[in-house]
Amino acid sequence: MSQKYNPGYAVAKRIVPSDTVNIDGSTSTTGANVKCCDALWVPATTATTVTVLTQDGTQTGFSVFLGSNILPVRVMRVKSTGTTPTALVALYETPGGIV
Repeated sequence: MSQKYNPGYAVAKRIVPSDTVNIDGSTSTTGANVKCCDALWVPATTATTVTVLTQDGTQTGFSVFLGSNILPVRVMRVKSTGTTPTALVALYETPGGIV
């Protein structure tokens, strides 16, 4: 059985999905000089989908199930197109992870 690693998070920042702006306020699509979060908290009252750009600029959709979900992926942008939940929180392991 594999062990799950939960580092705990030092900072939580409410974010708004956008098709053009990253969670740090920049607009890069390559991940260069973007402050990515370490994980994303997604509350869901029903099964839903979240579409993100990962640190390397790859667009990926995640199926999210009922309840509180932590996606342990470095995200630079949560896209509004393809994302249903709006109360999203970027999680950072260290305070230096955000601007």
